[in-house]
Amino acid sequence: MSIQAAKRYAKALFELADDHDTVEKLQTELHGFKELLDDEESLRLIFYSLDIQAHEKQRLFDELLKNKTSSIFINFLKVVFQKHREALFVQMIKEYDALVDKKLNRVHAKIISAIPLDETMRADVVAALTHSLKATILLDTAVDKNILGGFQLQVEDEVLDASLRRKLVEMKSLLRRS
Repeated sequence: MSIQAAKRYAKALFELADDHDTVEKLQTELHGFKELLDDEESLRLIFYSLDIQAHEKQRLFDELLKNKTSSIFINFLKVVFQKHREALFVQMIKEYDALVDKKLNRVHAKIISAIPLDETMRADVVAALTHSLKATILLDTAVDKNILGGFQLQVEDEVLDASLRRKLVEMKSLLRRS
């Protein structure tokens, strides 16, 4: 089972949702269903079971989700069951989320600082990133006292390490070389 397969399923689902103008609604349904599986062990065991026939899973989840989710979502689950791709479900959601973010011009960023950021500092970071990336920024914050001061900023796959810890390590390395 591959990430490529998960990408193909997510792309097909995204294109169908986009055609029906339900991209964000379907994203909500995907995450709601994942939360249901996370919370309900018995449903999770059924969903991922290799011993239960696809048509039995479909019948059970059709009944459970009737009038609660879109037909697109129900049909998507049907394909997942028929093709035995349940193990890729979480990865499919991640890939779908990435497609939604791209469509809506959203960028995920994370800032790690030695102390919690107040709302003003957080807003300043978001404003600076919004200006430079020309995108809506979804900022996550974390505190790590080990960085001593400064911050580490991760935007998608790039990392800017402006931490005091990194500067001290560089200084130590420079002193050893001289």
